[in-house]
Amino acid sequence: TVLIGHCVPYGDAKLWAPIAEALRHACSIDAEDGERSCHDKALAAVAAALELPEDASETVRIAEGLLYFLQGFTRPGVDPARARDDAMRAVAAFLRALCERGPLVLVLSDLHWADDLVLELTDRLLHSLRNQPFVLLGTARPGLEERWAPKPGHHNVMLLHLDALDADATRSLVRELLGDDVDDGVLEFVLERSGGNPFFVEELVALVAGAADREAGTAAVIG
Repeated sequence: TVLIGHCVPYGDAKLWAPIAEALRHACSIDAEDGERSCHDKALAAVAAALELPEDASETVRIAEGLLYFLQGFTRPGVDPARARDDAMRAVAAFLRALCERGPLVLVLSDLHWADDLVLELTDRLLHSLRNQPFVLLGTARPGLEERWAPKPGHHNVMLLHLDALDADATRSLVRELLGDDVDDGVLEFVLERSGGNPFFVEELVALVAGAADREAGTAAVIG
């Protein structure tokens, strides 16, 4: 199973966005699902993972923890710090149950935008799932190591630095994204502006493709 979450630079309002996105994947929750549907799907996913009835106390407890991340749901009167801690334990328990059913990969991209609480949760997951078939794959821009690095523990850690693409590789990526008949001028434009950064290549290709679509639409209207 592969679960994916993207960190976003939107501040506190979206600090749990990568965790919520990964949990939505795990619980088969769609963006258009309402509060009741989200609750029911989370409960069903937890029950299936733990192989327990949906009304079992453990199922309900863990589902409530997932809903904390999914929709800010928590029991009335519960201290916020305790609710957050309970939710973190619930996520670890849910992912552990998924690991018992097969290898699990959690991908968290753009960790340089992650809130400190998200980074704390990643450390807790690495500790809690250290003996499970679990891989946490994180991507980040240079500089994250000044803020955070995985805490030492009984898990393996590998840091991989990715260099910029060379000119040939950049051209190959542009052709893969735009097609083999891409104009040479576009190739050189992307090569010059991207500096070989794959993210910048994709953004520039999207910009070029958008401009081409607008021109085609204008021509169609005139025609």
